[in-house]
Amino acid sequence: LLLTHLVEHFNALANWATSSICTQMRLARRVSAVTNLITLCEKSMARNNFFGCRAIVSGLRNSALFRMKKTFTAVSEPANASLTSLDQELSHRDNFKLYRNLVRECAPPFIPYLGCVSRDLVFMRDGLPDQTEVGALNLNKITRMSEAMFDFLRGCSSGPLSISGDDQVQLAICSLSTM
Repeated sequence: LLLTHLVEHFNALANWATSSICTQMRLARRVSAVTNLITLCEKSMARNNFFGCRAIVSGLRNSALFRMKKTFTAVSEPANASLTSLDQELSHRDNFKLYRNLVRECAPPFIPYLGCVSRDLVFMRDGLPDQTEVGALNLNKITRMSEAMFDFLRGCSSGPLSISGDDQVQLAICSLSTM
């Protein structure tokens, strides 16, 4: 149930990012929306919110937006470069290699990207046998799955969070809501 809720939240956030741009009729407003969303991604990464950043990047890479060549051409080069960098850091390429390095070097608290751990768990569930050759319970499989879950939960369970407001983030969100 929690997994389903997290997937729904990820999809809602990605769809919000996409629709924030697609609903704008004027080029200048679409460019502003893209720029604000990239700012949100940068701020999310700065706060170790990999889940939120990946969701917004996914929304920005939606096929409906991919066809908006004029919009992304008009976005500043530094903003486009930042989006490309964020997309690469959170990419599934090479089994999430860059993302895994980020998480390994990151001090809690952080909000992990669920896609990576769920992929690992599915691979282990389907790819490793439940029993050994002699019919005993495969403790290696259980250990590896629990290690994957522990790595995921490590970022979420470091005690109380101290989150202060960020005027730039609030402005970016408000400007997207009022466009």
